[in-house]
Amino acid sequence: MIQIEIKDNKKVEFALEELKKTVHDNVFHHSLCSNILLFNVDIKGIKKIRERLNLLLVSISRFQKYTSHSIEDFKRAILEEIEARKGIKPEVFRFIFYLNIERSSIEKKRFFALRGSKLFSRTHSFIDRNFNLEKFIAESRLYVNVKIPPSPAMFQPFECIVSGRNDGEAFWKAFDIFELFRAILNFSNNFGVISVHFGSRHAYLNSFLPSPFCLVYNSKREYLHFRYDLIEYKYKTFNRTGAFFKPEVFRLLLKVFRDEIKEESIEVIILEALFHYVKALDSLEWETDFLKLWRILEVITFYSEESTIKLTGNRIKLLFHQTPKWNYVIDFLCSLRNELVHKGNFPEEGSDQVSALKFIVENAISILISMRKDFKDKAALRLFYENDSSGTGDLRKKISVIKKILAYRK
Repeated sequence: MIQIEIKDNKKVEFALEELKKTVHDNVFHHSLCSNILLFNVDIKGIKKIRERLNLLLVSISRFQKYTSHSIEDFKRAILEEIEARKGIKPEVFRFIFYLNIERSSIEKKRFFALRGSKLFSRTHSFIDRNFNLEKFIAESRLYVNVKIPPSPAMFQPFECIVSGRNDGEAFWKAFDIFELFRAILNFSNNFGVISVHFGSRHAYLNSFLPSPFCLVYNSKREYLHFRYDLIEYKYKTFNRTGAFFKPEVFRLLLKVFRDEIKEESIEVIILEALFHYVKALDSLEWETDFLKLWRILEVITFYSEESTIKLTGNRIKLLFHQTPKWNYVIDFLCSLRNELVHKGNFPEEGSDQVSALKFIVENAISILISMRKDFKDKAALRLFYENDSSGTGDLRKKISVIKKILAYRK
């Protein structure tokens, strides 16, 4: 049964009262109230913010049609919307993404299996033959600053076929699959590489950048619409067989994420870390890179409202076996993170600091990948963090007590 928890009744009542008076043409006011609800209404089983927000927005429309507008009525609207969605039969949608990668890097692979789905490597001629691009080209010229149609010398197309109750829901599934592939490519290309920059940044730390746009088609390959990235990236074409690319890392990550992963597995943490990693290195700002990379350490160490920078640092030190050299590096990174967040202080040329944090993050992810067979789930990893810093004598006492508890339960 779906559980809905109201964290703050006053805030929810205020937002609902305001929404009752608000019409949709006041977009900003509607957005403010919707976000107040988003962070004060917890819907068990729905963790992703975009999924909760979508559910709440539709539930608000349903709620506004009621004659009574209490918190209980709003809960009823959410439950009714959840039930209504269960009755919607999923449809198949096709999504075309573009990646700045040389054709020779992927021509031997017909598709890449990721999280139980397939990301198909397509040629431009295949797209031209099987998909109508005319409507897309006409629409896109109003919005997109990338050459249309995309140059075969610059981009290669990928097709992802997924199902969803609507094209919006299906898009996010396809987007996550494509972004995972891009994260795996970049991680395999960046791992252990130290980038030195002098002065302002003119190059991304990632080689393979976000798709400039995504074409959306139904199951019959009929064009629906397109989505595009608001950020104007400076694209260059890269080859995954370059000097820094590590094929063994690429193959390992494809194997780890070939099938859908269990919700409480360590792979969930690795997946979130990779998503943060690829987004962090898409930026041209040292401060942005640093904070987004730091967020990965928080993900890996189960950061919560009760956590501290020191706790995050100490848990990362455990992964590096408390080696003095890396202890000192992690300590200075903790201090820099504190300076940046609370005082806004960060070196103008932050190449060295970002490279150091990037190195720690990449190796922490790598260590976690190697540890996934030793720990069955996230709870086991959490216990490791909580107990690894204990003395040998304390650990032996705990083992003795646990054995006695198990013996009494027989």
